[in-house]
Amino acid sequence: MEFAKFLNTQIGFYIAFSIYVVSLVILGLIISKTPRKKYIGRILIPVGFIELTIIFFLITLGFPKSDQVGPAVVPRLWMGVIVALSLYLLIRGIAGKEGEDPESGRIDTIFLFLGLTILYLLAIQYIGYFVSSVFFVILGMYMLSYRNWKVIISVTIGWILFSYFAFFKLLFVPLPKGLIITRIFG
Repeated sequence: MEFAKFLNTQIGFYIAFSIYVVSLVILGLIISKTPRKKYIGRILIPVGFIELTIIFFLITLGFPKSDQVGPAVVPRLWMGVIVALSLYLLIRGIAGKEGEDPESGRIDTIFLFLGLTILYLLAIQYIGYFVSSVFFVILGMYMLSYRNWKVIISVTIGWILFSYFAFFKLLFVPLPKGLIITRIFG
């Protein structure tokens, strides 16, 4: 599909991203003038996820077609779950069934987590997906003030096992080994 190919270009990405940002800003300004302004975050976040999911869905229209399970199936399954959960949260936010937005918190935590995510993406290239994922999950949960080590270790092990069996063994997705691991173990 031509539109999906256009979205995969640099200019297509910039246009889609601009529409995304502008629509959220406009919606935020509209909500801030209504009695629901105390729930602006509870409304904008699900709407933002739904909009991003629509953009990614349009991109998957350009994926190669297959007689069997094609490359668009798994992303579309995730998209369905994201939209369903976002709609649930959006309805609860509009209805006021969620708590009001909290007062502004620590913005530095957002930037620290963003830095951790960038470091994780770089680490995947050097030490591989599995090793870097262990560090990312543990540090991410700790950074988000979670301190129950039994749960942290269980979630980490669970994620690594899920990734290994679901992606590596079942779907045959070649997860990056990393340059260092490849040089050491071949």
